[in-house]
Amino acid sequence: LGFAYFVLQVGVLRLTSVFLGWLNDYLKTAGLSFWVISVIIFCIGMIMFLIPAVPGVPVYVTTGVTLGAVGEDYLGSFPLAMLWAIFVAFVTKLAACAFQQKVIGEQMGNSVWVKATVGINSQAVKAIRLILQRPGLDKDKVMILCGGPDWPTSVLTGILRLPYFGMMVGTLPIVVPVAFTVVAGGCMLKTDQGGIWVSMGSLFLTLSALSLGGCLIGAAIA
Repeated sequence: LGFAYFVLQVGVLRLTSVFLGWLNDYLKTAGLSFWVISVIIFCIGMIMFLIPAVPGVPVYVTTGVTLGAVGEDYLGSFPLAMLWAIFVAFVTKLAACAFQQKVIGEQMGNSVWVKATVGINSQAVKAIRLILQRPGLDKDKVMILCGGPDWPTSVLTGILRLPYFGMMVGTLPIVVPVAFTVVAGGCMLKTDQGGIWVSMGSLFLTLSALSLGGCLIGAAIA
C-alpha cells in the first residue's frame, strides 16, 4: 500500500508540474489584471492542496514564477512582487490547512471506520495528539504540523478534534520554507540574465530544500 501511494504521488507530482507550467504560461499571456491573477493562483493552490497526493512545493514555485512576472510589471519592483507572492502562498497554505481540518477532517472524524483505520486509540496517534495539544510554538508540535505531509497532517488534526487556533499557530513557521521556495521560483525568471540571479536561484533553492527537509526530519523524530 505504501509503495502504491508512492507511485501515485510521483505520477500526480508530474501531472501537477505539467498543469501548473501550462497555467503559468497561460496567465502570463491572458491579459488579466494582477489582482485577478492573484485570486486565480490562490484558488488553484487551494484545489491542489485538497488533492492528498499533491505536495506544496509545486504550488509555491508556481506562485513565485507567475506572480513574480506579473507583479514586477504591476508593482514596479521584483522584491515587492516576491513579498506579495510569499503572502499569497502563505495565505493559501493556511486556508488549505483550515479547510482540511475543519471541513474534511472533522467530517471524516464522525465515521467509526475512519477512526479505526487511522488508529485513533493507537499509541502513536495518542502521542501525536498529546504533542499537538501543547500550547504555542512547541518545537515538536511545529515540526509535525510543518514537516508532516500536507493533506494527511491537517486532516488528522480534524479527525482528532484538535483546537483550530492552536493548529494555525503551530503552522505559522511554515512561512520560512514557503518564502524560500517562492523566491527560488521567482529567481527562475531572472536566470537568463545571468550574474547574481543564477547564484541567488541556487541559494534559495538550497535554502528551500534544507528548510523543508529539516521540517520533514523533525516531524519524523518528534
